[in-house]
Amino acid sequence: MDKKEALQKMGALNKNPDKVKFRLFQEGGRFFDPNDKLQVKYEMLRAVQVDGLPVNVVSHTFGYSRETYYTVARNFELEGCIGLIDQAQGRRQPEKLQTEIIEFILSERYKKHEKNSGYRIAEKILDRFHVKIHPRTVYKVLKKTI
Repeated sequence: MDKKEALQKMGALNKNPDKVKFRLFQEGGRFFDPNDKLQVKYEMLRAVQVDGLPVNVVSHTFGYSRETYYTVARNFELEGCIGLIDQAQGRRQPEKLQTEIIEFILSERYKKHEKNSGYRIAEKILDRFHVKIHPRTVYKVLKKTI
């Protein structure tokens, strides 16, 4: 199995390697591979956060939208390199909101000594249950229980 086949099998094959115009991928030989979606995303983040290049220029140069850059950056901040892997699209499985998680949301929201926004509660759920949910989901749970 060659590298492209391995990337394809893992869901990490960049479908648009020709859109990656960043000089390292043009000049970098075999090390910088525009077919490797995870490497492209990582280098995109590095170009902004380390090199200080503007997001709109970098995202375009790497073949992504500005919105995608911010999504990738947020996922990387929350999950590290695992966050670079594409998330499945569409509605998440209902099993994510198990009774235990719903009870946790309710208990955290009404703690008087802490300021728990939907975002903060979603972070706590990720830490405690290793389940990633959107802050809006937290608010939906709270709205249903009022």
